[in-house]
Amino acid sequence: MDDGPESPEEVALDFHPQAVRPNFLWTAKLPTHWAFLDTHPSRWKRQLDRIVEEYFAGRRAPAAERRILLRHLEQLVQGAQNQKVLFTFLMPGVVREGEVSACTVFLRWQNSSPTLASLRDLEATFGPSKELVHYRTGAGDPYVAFSETGKTGPLTDRRPIFHHQAFVPIPTTTWTLAVAGSAPTEETSQHVRDVVLRIANSIRAYPETTGQRILGDPESGELRSDGTSAVRYVSP
Repeated sequence: MDDGPESPEEVALDFHPQAVRPNFLWTAKLPTHWAFLDTHPSRWKRQLDRIVEEYFAGRRAPAAERRILLRHLEQLVQGAQNQKVLFTFLMPGVVREGEVSACTVFLRWQNSSPTLASLRDLEATFGPSKELVHYRTGAGDPYVAFSETGKTGPLTDRRPIFHHQAFVPIPTTTWTLAVAGSAPTEETSQHVRDVVLRIANSIRAYPETTGQRILGDPESGELRSDGTSAVRYVSP
């Protein structure tokens, strides 16, 4: 996944207007070498064409494969919009006689108001059915994660899909950040899990800034949001 050194570049990422998010400052380290799937209503169609072109750059590919990948990306955008996902990242691909394969990672905020976010509630929700693993972020806040294997594809050709999720409750608030990743193969599953945990470990939240517009200067590879529609993000 090392694409070589690049010059730092500050870019703006806009939230989908319906995406749920808190109104206090928070930061996260994002997977900079994955494709960012922009779900904003005014831009997503143009951006999907660019992702497809970049994926097939330098090689000829059947038009059918391009259409399959584009259709798959459209489905991802629709799903992210319907679930009010904040950010979607992916590594697209086409395998097995034109079937689309893509690793995906989603960031979605959940608001449990009026109940404060807590590890206990997460354990009560997932504990009986999931093998939860407990971690702490770099800031020392506890969170939980789990992995599971599901099935995808048509009934006549079911195949495994590997899911990894982490839930980071923000102390003293009603907000929890969910980071979810999916991988189509066992070979890519570990990488997706590592990305999910790196994002969760990097979360920093500053509830005391609620309602303030404070972004400051982000570090390389760091996203900073104060809950407004625009965020600042520096690629490494």
